[in-house]
Amino acid sequence: MSKYIPINGPVTADQIGRHISVGQYKDTPDTLDDANYGEIQVDATGNLKSTLATALSKSIDSIASYPGGTSYTYLTASGAAAAGAGILQGIFVSSASSTPTITVYDNTAGSGTTLIGVFTPVAGTMYRFADPRFSTGCYIVISGTLACTIFTGPTTV
Repeated sequence: MSKYIPINGPVTADQIGRHISVGQYKDTPDTLDDANYGEIQVDATGNLKSTLATALSKSIDSIASYPGGTSYTYLTASGAAAAGAGILQGIFVSSASSTPTITVYDNTAGSGTTLIGVFTPVAGTMYRFADPRFSTGCYIVISGTLACTIFTGPTTV
């Protein structure tokens, strides 16, 4: 049978070396100050307890409401994938025939600043980019027959 050394308060260095913690359940965890050590805390079912040390902001009060993330737009013809500023993360081509092409513009129409030059996509392929940024919008010009999903994200997370 192993010898249990409680670690709730000041201890010597040799006591720490002789103790392996497997977690301790307490309704109210100990409050520690400098030079004190405490047990790893678990909940009543043995799950590790942890506390978020940095508070979330007042406007973003949960992980679920975090504004970052990816949006997607499914297109089978030319169209806008996003309005305003953002990042083009990728294009998944689910079907393609008749040697289609795709061109991506930083605009709300199929003209202006070219973000991704014309290319011939292959069906079943995910095209990832080095996160090119657009400021006006992300407009996809499709020629030929294809179906694709455009993935865009915010410029700031």
